Parts: sequence; C-alpha cells; structure tokens
Amino acid sequence: MTRTPTAGVDARAVADRLRHDGDVRIVDDRTPAECESALIPGSYNVPLDTLAGHAEELRRHVDQPVVLVAGLIDASTSRDA
Repeated sequence: MTRTPTAGVDARAVADRLRHDGDVRIVDDRTPAECESALIPGSYNVPLDTLAGHAEELRRHVDQPVVLVAGLIDASTSRDA
C-alpha cells in the first residue's frame, strides 16, 4: 500500500489516530532536553543530529504510519545565520 505524506497534522488528529489505530510510530527529533518539557508517551526520541545512527531501527518500522515531531530551530544558532 502506498501512503501519501501529510505536510502537517495537529495534535488532536494524532491523538484520534492513536486511539483508533495504535499502530503509529511517533518519531520525535527534539533534543532530550526539549523532550523533558513535553514528553510524548510512546514516542521514539531521535535527535535530528543522531538520525543517521538510528537508520536501521527506523527501517524496521517502515510499514507503520509515522508522525514526526519536529523541534524548533533557533535561527540565532543556525549555521546559516
């Protein structure tokens, strides 16, 4: 089955999906410090700068729908700033 990526989804839609179909992988790319402020139960924390090191783990779940929780980028610390 081919899945179409969704550009964005709100928290309520994700919560509804989890209630009706628990087979959803939540990948949280925030830093551990960011996750401490708002932990998402059942999420898999993969800080963006360590993503390559988690490739094999993520491949094992490629058939599951995935919700990516992205942290905010501080423009003042960006390399391009």
